[in-house]
Amino acid sequence: MSLRRHLRKRCEDQQQLLQLHNRLPGSEVSHPAADARYLPLRLRNENDDQAQAWFDVDAWLRQMNLHLPGIPWKEVPVDYLASWLARLGLNFYFAETVWSVEEITPAVAELPPAALLLHADPCPLWCLDWPEDPLERYRSPGIPAWLIPYPLQFSLGSSRLSLSQLMDVAPGDLLLIKRPEAYLTVGARRIYRVSYTLNQEVIVEDLYVEHEEEYRDEDDALYEWASLPVEIEFVLDGSRVTLVELEDIRPGAALPLPQDAEKNMKIYLNKKLFARGELVALENGALAVEVNHVNAGLIGNMGASDAE
Repeated sequence: MSLRRHLRKRCEDQQQLLQLHNRLPGSEVSHPAADARYLPLRLRNENDDQAQAWFDVDAWLRQMNLHLPGIPWKEVPVDYLASWLARLGLNFYFAETVWSVEEITPAVAELPPAALLLHADPCPLWCLDWPEDPLERYRSPGIPAWLIPYPLQFSLGSSRLSLSQLMDVAPGDLLLIKRPEAYLTVGARRIYRVSYTLNQEVIVEDLYVEHEEEYRDEDDALYEWASLPVEIEFVLDGSRVTLVELEDIRPGAALPLPQDAEKNMKIYLNKKLFARGELVALENGALAVEVNHVNAGLIGNMGASDAE
């Protein structure tokens, strides 16, 4: 039995109309009349926005209370009506905006079974799309894109150890940063290389170019799970920035660090937070992190190797 038989089938055209309706107060998804004479319009407002729509020419004539002596409007050809109406300079008022008619196509259009009905003045308009008011994004409910937070981190480098070498790491141990490389990440993506000089800020340098490192050695057989390699990353600081703040980050920018950032290092194993510690400099010039807290829930009590 196919599950698809029991699911509601999504109609993309209908969904687009519903989304447009939700964006336009004073509209509704409706069904055009089969016998109405809908003429296509090209509209423009004072902001130079353009729109395509249709209107029922006979409904407009009734609304304007216009009559021809002894001749019903239905008997007047639409090409004559379109030419006459074009000379009048028609306007429609919708959503507190005046839309001027730039062109009326002198031919009756066949509308789709469903379209969006705009309750405009002096008569309704029909459409399948409508330009967005630049202010709508601020009036609409929801989180504006420029307010969505992004995780920002400064990494100082990495090491690679086998799982067995990490089993006994405990507070007080040192984990060496064997591959020092400072870069800025957003989420899980490395964006920029940075320089770090222990002066409470980092300087953004050039864009980071990913180079996949090759660790596999086809000649070495792996017999024990304890020999599985674990990637260790050393992160100096983490924070959250908005999209607006993220766009301001470019080469040459100086990004401040919180006070005592070196004492709040985070150590990640395969992207999972493993431990916290303090960045220290060794006598030989190498950098390491002195562990002061281990996340026992990640792998249990872990430790050693790049540990001293």
